Amino acid sequence: MGCNVVLLDLRKAYLQIRVHRSLWPYQTVLFKGQRYCLTRLGFGLNIAPMVMKVVVSEVLKQNDVIEGAASPYVDDILVNEDVVTSDVVISHLRQFGLQCNPAQRVMEGARVLGLRVGGAGVLQWQRDNNVKEAPMTLTRRSVFSWCGQLVSHLPVCGWLRPAASFIKRKVTSLTRHVRDLRPRMSLEDERELTEEKQGETEEWLIGLRNPAEPAQCGDDATEREMPRRSEDL
Repeated sequence: MGCNVVLLDLRKAYLQIRVHRSLWPYQTVLFKGQRYCLTRLGFGLNIAPMVMKVVVSEVLKQNDVIEGAASPYVDDILVNEDVVTSDVVISHLRQFGLQCNPAQRVMEGARVLGLRVGGAGVLQWQRDNNVKEAPMTLTRRSVFSWCGQLVSHLPVCGWLRPAASFIKRKVTSLTRHVRDLRPRMSLEDERELTEEKQGETEEWLIGLRNPAEPAQCGDDATEREMPRRSEDL
């Protein structure tokens, strides 16, 4: 790639990828009892990085010179300006509806893949943020957030990821009896379920049923599935 390298970062990368209307029902959120469809690629979708990688690679392939000078990684693109200028690459991406943040010259200091690069002609890698102290208020949300920040900050520690996973599993087991953990359904569905089950809605709360008793599970991933008892499966 050489030393004359510029970093291009796609602006709000995943939100630039439009989802076909036929796929909208597979990306929905509940907000104040209403269900909304996401018309752009969801950030937390497990296949989102792969989709972004394919889209960016396909766009760069439309120009042989640009493809040879650019090295993409998800929404970050390294450009060798000894081959082509960053302005040419930005203009090419814009033709396909992809907008970039202002270009950053790596040797002058840039943030690449979560790491800060720069320093007097020498590439010196360091994290862009400091390791935070453990949260004072221990809630499941705060512990999960802290574990995620710690793992992303120190990805080279092979033992850290399973240790953080153990902590998260322990927190989950300690909070499994929280009564406000309800399934993701609208208020209308909850009322309808209450009428159909005649007050048996409590069975949907996590941790209230005896694990030795027959349980119910759905045939598919929808909220309106027909439940079957585990003893019948």
